[in-house]
This record gives sequence, C-alpha cells and structure tokens, in this order.
Amino acid sequence: MPELKNNIDNQNIAQQLLSSLGRSSISKDVLIIDDDKWIHRIVSSCLKGWGFNPISAYDPVDGLAQAIQNKPLIIILDILMPMMNGDVLLKVLKKLDNTNQIPTIIMSGAISREIFGVALRDGASAFISKPISQEKLLEKIKESLGLSVTYDPSVGKAFFTAGEN
Repeated sequence: MPELKNNIDNQNIAQQLLSSLGRSSISKDVLIIDDDKWIHRIVSSCLKGWGFNPISAYDPVDGLAQAIQNKPLIIILDILMPMMNGDVLLKVLKKLDNTNQIPTIIMSGAISREIFGVALRDGASAFISKPISQEKLLEKIKESLGLSVTYDPSVGKAFFTAGEN
C-alpha cells in the first residue's frame, strides 16, 4: 500500500506542476532518448500517469529529429548509446537554436563524477542514475523546469512556483 500512496502523491505533484505551467500554451511533450526499450516503458508509464505526453526515440539521430520537430518541454537523455553517445548529442542540442533552451536530464547507469561533471558543463539541467525511481524522476523534472515546491500538509498537496529551489 505505501507504493500506491507514493504513486498517488506523485500524480498530485505532477498535476500541480502541469497546472502551474499554464498547460494551454506549453507543450506537455517529454522526449525520451534511450536505446533501452524497458527504460522507455518505465519512464513513459510514469510520465503518462502524471499527465505528460512521452515521445520515444531509440537512437540519437531519431532523438535529434524528434527534438527539432516536437520542441518538447523537456528531454530525458541516456549517456551510453550506439552510433553517438548522449554527451555528444547534448552538445549538438545545445548548439542548435531550435533546441538549446530545452532542459535536458541526463540519465546513466554508469555513474562517475567525470560523466556528471561533463554533462553539467555541456548544458544538462540535471542528472539521474539508473535504475530510476518515480520520486527522483519527478524531482529532476521539477528542478529542470526551474520550479520550487511547497508542501501544504493542511490540504495534503504540493504547490509549484517559479523560482529557485
């Protein structure tokens, strides 16, 4: 039962996040670029449950095309992929006028200070390690969008506001 309660809490937080962004004018698309179909299933399931629209790209070339075409609210990008690693794709995304303002969360199962440092230096908005937890994913999305959260225990809801965390 605690897992169900956490999922409901995360859904409430995500709904507040979407509401605070004024959903009528801002995309709900979140682009997932990863060569692992299971990561897509897990992350997509979370995003759908929270009211986002996940878009999947299974390689960096398709990911770049999807980013340019869809201009998602945020990108979740794996570091280690065939053809081109995520750090190279991040550099390309940050050089293009169409995509340089899209917050990008780097995810990796290979955690090292070097990877983390390079990703942040190259423009990543956050870093998340695999395996991914729902709470951490939502937290990184919130941070990447530059929002702070206030939890009001009297109503049992979290409220997002623009500004620093």
